[in-house]
Amino acid sequence: MVMTMFQFTANLIITERAKQFLNSGHGLFLLLFVLLMIAIPTAYFQFKKKNAEFETEWLKQLYASNLPDEVYNIINLDFLSAPFRYKIFNKFKFADTIRASQNSILFRMVSRDNNESHTLKIIEKEKYISHDLEELMQINHPNIERIFQKFETPSHFYLVKSYAHGEILFDYIHQSDRYGEESVISITQQLLAALQYLHEFKPAVVYREITPDNIIISKDAKITLMDLDTTKRKTVDMKNNTYYLASKGFAAPELFGLLPPDERTDIYALGATLFFVVTKQIPTREALEYFEQNPEDWPSSKKMLNTIKKCMAFDPAERFQNINEFG
Repeated sequence: MVMTMFQFTANLIITERAKQFLNSGHGLFLLLFVLLMIAIPTAYFQFKKKNAEFETEWLKQLYASNLPDEVYNIINLDFLSAPFRYKIFNKFKFADTIRASQNSILFRMVSRDNNESHTLKIIEKEKYISHDLEELMQINHPNIERIFQKFETPSHFYLVKSYAHGEILFDYIHQSDRYGEESVISITQQLLAALQYLHEFKPAVVYREITPDNIIISKDAKITLMDLDTTKRKTVDMKNNTYYLASKGFAAPELFGLLPPDERTDIYALGATLFFVVTKQIPTREALEYFEQNPEDWPSSKKMLNTIKKCMAFDPAERFQNINEFG
């Protein structure tokens, strides 16, 4: 009983002193310090745990995708050692692979916040010959894909871009019946709007390679120009432009080293793309001449044929000189 009373008295004294200490400024500071020392490691370990969970989630999906060995080498040796990878893992879930090669990898991702789709494009720096990416990130047009973020390692660029829902125009046209004049005009107007925006951008951007393979068409016929990162800034060094990116049938002659490309290069590719949309044929000089000589076989209007012919003139001086010349 005496011991119990003694313990009670001692505890009361300690409690009172603790209260007095805590009520003082020093005591409050010490309490906050102790709480922080507990909270910070806890939050850190939770953060590390979440990072590890998201990384494991990505890796499971990637390794289940049956990608080429060279792509896995890039992922293992470059991506998984990059500090910024957690910014991607924490913000997006892996969805699927759109395409994958040693030169370019394109994944579809889904936002963890709103379930909105984006793409992650991985480009080898040695093969990147394009525009300043920082400038391209300023481009914002409804018919052109957007680049939202750029990360890089010593060997690769990692671009977080918008995702266009729909189908590649090349496949869409091949699977469709005859594409009517009204629909062709709709595609033309949207491509003209996108090109005018790029050509009036400061500094002007020459897309160079408009083809049915880098255009997405949605269910409601909205057009989106893809692969913005392969465009070229219009500068005096355009004469040194390489030609190996040129796509057969759709590339203007100057892309093969004859002349430096400019806005008229895009006008040529626009005409070639419209030729494909109307005829489902790869545009060639011979095919265009055939329809000129046999207009009854041309599946669209004579005005459309003349427009395409002017766009695809071999000499850039004989083409429409800019987008504003289109009627």
